[in-house]
Amino acid sequence: MKIAKETPVEDLVEEYPEAAGWMSRRGLRCVVCGEPFWGSLEELATEDGVVGDDFEKLITELQAFVDGVARVERKEVRVDRYEGAVSAPGTESGRDDEGNG
Repeated sequence: MKIAKETPVEDLVEEYPEAAGWMSRRGLRCVVCGEPFWGSLEELATEDGVVGDDFEKLITELQAFVDGVARVERKEVRVDRYEGAVSAPGTESGRDDEGNG
């Protein structure tokens, strides 16, 4: 996901739930009453006083965070080329310990 000032916070948090905690630790309250903030990253940052160079730095760091999460997720899923199944680490051919899958 490409992070930009126009990125809807709801879309970001839906695709990368870990981003909510990351932003919260940096003073951005992106989840209120269990619901993501309805607006763009720029709108959220402005409301929380993160503007100018601080906002640009935040976008750069958030992009690096999201890219790191995506890289880890790709490594955790293995494609079984012989059966075309997707399986989690530690399972064979997408089957669980009881042979389901």
